[in-house]
Amino acid sequence: MPHEIEFENDPNLGATIAAQEVFVVDTLDADLDLTTLAFTSFGFNTFTFTVPSGLAHYETTIYLRPNGIKLLVPVAMDLKPTTRVLSVTFRSFDPLTGLLPYP
Repeated sequence: MPHEIEFENDPNLGATIAAQEVFVVDTLDADLDLTTLAFTSFGFNTFTFTVPSGLAHYETTIYLRPNGIKLLVPVAMDLKPTTRVLSVTFRSFDPLTGLLPYP
């Protein structure tokens, strides 16, 4: 059963830069068999990235400069079976300063 979570840095509400930090946390229902859970992909803007199969924890850093965007985006995806908590974190950093982007 695929599940997708979407979020948006809405330009109609005044958003003019990339999201600095995005945290998604969900406690999974007790009747869900965690052995069947798999991260498959993630994305933002027009980008989609595939997660290697069979992982309950995945981290990577996406370098967007080749696409004309001066950002590094570390991504961490994790499932804690003992607490049933699934979490995904996206952060955006300026590759020159190491700081969050500002307008």
